[in-house]
This record gives sequence, C-alpha cells and structure tokens, in this order.
Amino acid sequence: MFHETLQKLENMTDHVEFERMMCDLLASHGYKGIDPQSPGLPDGGKDALFFSEEDGGVWFAFSLRKDWKTKFNSDLKQAKDSKHSFNKFVFCTSRALPVLERDKIISKNIDLKIDFWDQERIRVALDTEDKKIRQIYLGIEDNSQTRNKLKNILFDPQNETQTPPRWQILSLIVPREIIGIFELLKDLDLTVICETPNELNNLKDLLKLFRIVRKKASEIDNYIFQIIDQNITNKFVGHWRNISEFCKLLLIGKTREFVINRVKSSHVELGISDCDTIYSILEQDENLKTMLSELTTNHTSLMQTLDEINQLDSLKLN
Repeated sequence: MFHETLQKLENMTDHVEFERMMCDLLASHGYKGIDPQSPGLPDGGKDALFFSEEDGGVWFAFSLRKDWKTKFNSDLKQAKDSKHSFNKFVFCTSRALPVLERDKIISKNIDLKIDFWDQERIRVALDTEDKKIRQIYLGIEDNSQTRNKLKNILFDPQNETQTPPRWQILSLIVPREIIGIFELLKDLDLTVICETPNELNNLKDLLKLFRIVRKKASEIDNYIFQIIDQNITNKFVGHWRNISEFCKLLLIGKTREFVINRVKSSHVELGISDCDTIYSILEQDENLKTMLSELTTNHTSLMQTLDEINQLDSLKLN
C-alpha cells in the first residue's frame, strides 16, 4: 500500500479529481471551510481560497504537471497580480519536490508565506489519518479495520484466535497469534494492509513459512494416523487422537509426566500401553525423523519472523 499510493498519485491525470481530493485533505488539516473555486472551470489561477483570523487569506494552487516549477511560478504570479488579499500561498502537487528547491523558493519570497503539499506529504496523510479520502479518490481500501484486528491478535492471541484441535501437531508447536494472523491475512493483498516495507516483508515471510509448516504438520498427522491404524485394533477416534497427541508431545521434547497429565485431561481413557506401542514404532521411523527435521527447520524460521513482527512499533496497540 505504501508504494501503491505513490504510484497512483504519480499516475493521476484527472485534475478535477485531484483538486477535490486536495480540498477534502486540506479541510482535515487545518483548513476546514476551504472554498474550492469551480474545479474544472476557469478560475484565474486560484484553485481554492481560505480565510481565518489566524492565517488571514490563503491562496491554493493544485497541479499534476511534471514541470512543477513552471506551474508554481505561473500560479504564484497570477496570485500576486490578482486583487485578492492573502498572506499565504499553498502549492499542492502530485510530484515529488526536492527539499532544497522548496527551501530556495521559500527564502526568495520573504513577503509571502509559502507552503508546499507535495507527493510525499500527501502520501503520509492519505496512508495514515485520511484513509477514507484515499479510498474515495485513489481506490485504495481503508485498511484500518484489518490492521486493528492484526494488532489485537498480536496483543491478545489467547482471546482473539481459535486454534486447530489439540491433538494436531500444528496446535502443539505454533503460537495462536501466527494462526490468527494467517487466517486474517491469507486471502488479502498485503500491499494494501501494510504501511512500511518491514511490515510487508515480515508478514509475507510469516504467511509463506506458515503454509510450509502447516503442510508438513498435516503430512505428519496423516503419517502417524496411518501407523496407528496399522497397529491398533481399537478404532475409537478419541483413542486414536489420544495416542496421536501422546506421541507428538514426546516427539517434540515434552517430558513423559507432562504428556500423561495433559492427555488424561481429554476425558478419554488413556490406554497407556497403546500409546507406548505406537511411540516405540515412531521414534525408530526414519521417514518420520526426516519430516520432523524439516518441520523443525521451518518452524525455527517462522518463530524468528514472529519475533521480528512483535518488535514493530507500527503493529503495537497504542
């Protein structure tokens, strides 16, 4: 989104829409009551006017032209030659203006206060507090609701996210916030949601790594269920899930005492001998060892990416 706004400003060709957008934008930045001067019709160089006791008269000129300096000089001359009384001249352009050029112009016009709204200043306003205006004129959706959900997931995943069934290995190794972020963002355009390059890169990595981890975790779940099916006569699904959870917890390094206490909490008869039978098979299985090794590698990268996301101030609740 941060680059999409710049691209759309750069490629904007409808001067009337640009004038209307700028009037709406300026009205929310200290110029409430700004008076547009017939957008699309001859206006004598005054695209909008404003008056307040604090600023006095303010003359606005809007431009999409690449030769911004020529347009600025022309509009400023028209303003000075007019019969209007004003103390401030505000030039708004969709182009990026070099700061040294702006400073030079301001220093030359000591008799008049000059202010610039250039591409980058407009972008900052549109991408932060004026997303509704951005949506209306640039067609970039307001991402506030999704970003608020994302921040809530990172802040309080326990209450904001549902996890897979407890016996699945994904729920045993992946924090709730990762699952919540994936469910929230998996089908969305991240360039619309993100507001900094770091956000975009980290969230893209998180979604990519989670997909890999989830796929491998599902393969392990299915593989273990096949082993259970081949070696256990009791076909009760709850019993299979107990065995599966028991074995996975041991395989990821939990103590036997912890595992037994946790699995007993499922309120299904534990059947410890069946659990031990399957675990003894699984811990010797070379295919499973390979799958677990691959899962561990990607899981480590996934957790590192989550740490980087949690360090981003832009995604913390205010």
